[in-house]
Amino acid sequence: MSYLQHIQIESVEEVGVDTVMPQYQQIVNVVEVIDQNGDPWVPAPPTSDLEVVENGGANWVNTNTYEIGETVTAKTAEYTGGVEPVTYRYRFQTKELSTDAWTSTDWTNTTNAKNSVEYTITTGGQLRFNSQAKDSSHGVATTSVSLNSMTGTKTVPFPTLTVSTPVATGDPIVGELLTCSVPTVSGGLEPYDISYWWTNAETHSAVFEPKYTQRTLALTEEDDGISYYCQVTVASADGQSETVASNTLGPVLTPLFGTLTATVDGNPYDLISPPTLTTNNGNTHTLVVSYSGNAQNPNYSWEVRQGQARIGGGGPSVTVTIESEPPQGVQVQCNIRDDNASDSPINYRTLFYVGE
Repeated sequence: MSYLQHIQIESVEEVGVDTVMPQYQQIVNVVEVIDQNGDPWVPAPPTSDLEVVENGGANWVNTNTYEIGETVTAKTAEYTGGVEPVTYRYRFQTKELSTDAWTSTDWTNTTNAKNSVEYTITTGGQLRFNSQAKDSSHGVATTSVSLNSMTGTKTVPFPTLTVSTPVATGDPIVGELLTCSVPTVSGGLEPYDISYWWTNAETHSAVFEPKYTQRTLALTEEDDGISYYCQVTVASADGQSETVASNTLGPVLTPLFGTLTATVDGNPYDLISPPTLTTNNGNTHTLVVSYSGNAQNPNYSWEVRQGQARIGGGGPSVTVTIESEPPQGVQVQCNIRDDNASDSPINYRTLFYVGE
């Protein structure tokens, strides 16, 4: 930039010349001007504020595709004014959500022109381009030391949210638990919000109780006869949502013990018309009891109701060692309880006679 150098001379002194004569013409040939420090004086160049050239702001090119994996092109701004030297630079800025703060790449220096620069998109969210001119007017009265020119903000979609089909497991019996697996989720933006809702498979209606909005469903008597599947809704932080449904379990049954059967030493034992089993003092016999129903949590309690005997083991199978003197009989009883079974408790007795 060229400019004129002007100096205003208020008075001139010339040796041997009377400078106060009227109409005296003063002619001065300035060879050099020095400042108060004796250094050559050069006038400061005229300055103007930094400005963006008309229609020269930063911009995106029209052929860009704003998707993950795409390379987009922006053009830097062109400026005028400012105190030399002026630095021209640019950077790209991203954020995942509109409420987030911008994250910036490092500044890259450039020239004062509409230069094309590229950026490869690696994630969804928002993207903008920042072109800047920064002059050397620190400490000088001016409207701005640096001037930014921003492009419009572009929205980059996150990958489509996908949710795998969950699996419901468990025994559909009153007193048991049904459990829904956690689905596999991809796409969208983490964190994911996952909700579960156990739904009547016949009516497809939801019950608005906390019991039915957990990953596990504790079955009670009010669920008897109902089949259930679990609806799972996944919402990602970028606003996408997907609902999937599990397999169906049921109908829910109320547990029963049903019919009891037993064996003594591996032989069937008639609980209705028990036979007389003759044994000797000191003999050991194995007793096993089973039931035909669907009770899930049986509790077995064995006791000697008559005579003397020693019971070993527990659960559905025990050993009985006879300790009664003949001809005293020995009676052993098993009590079975399940609080969820509608026919609980039940019991049976096994009768022995001790021979001579």
